[in-house]
Amino acid sequence: MPRERGVVNTWNGEKQFGFVSVTNGKADAFLHSENVRDRDLRDEVKKKGFKRGDKIRFDLEPPETGRGKMVAVNIELEGWKGGRSVSRSRSPRRSPSPRRSRSRRRSPSHRRSPTPRRSRRSPTPRRPVRSRNKNSRSASRGGSDSRSPRRRR
Repeated sequence: MPRERGVVNTWNGEKQFGFVSVTNGKADAFLHSENVRDRDLRDEVKKKGFKRGDKIRFDLEPPETGRGKMVAVNIELEGWKGGRSVSRSRSPRRSPSPRRSRSRRRSPSHRRSPTPRRSRRSPTPRRPVRSRNKNSRSASRGGSDSRSPRRRR
């Protein structure tokens, strides 16, 4: 089969697998870190994983079980230079901007107005909670010992 190209769309770092969108319009394919061709890249993928948007080249094979998605094998990261990758960041590279001092004060027009303070009221006093124990009620009505069973009349 000819080499395919695709873009990584998901990657599970714990289980070391993900899925790639094939650029020629075929269905998504399954990819696993063990199917990476270069040993150094395989080690890096096991540590850091693929990132969404990484462009890769691979061969497609049917799954061993005969069902499920096609499997990407002989995976190569486009731009990989044997030992280090060419900018794997998600955002385009920017030139460094001059750093500003953090202690720089803003002009008075940028200051926020103080937030109004709310007056705190004291919480409402709570009523005492009544006990719902039947034995304690009977004792308060002049009954016998609260431990003895209550007699019916």
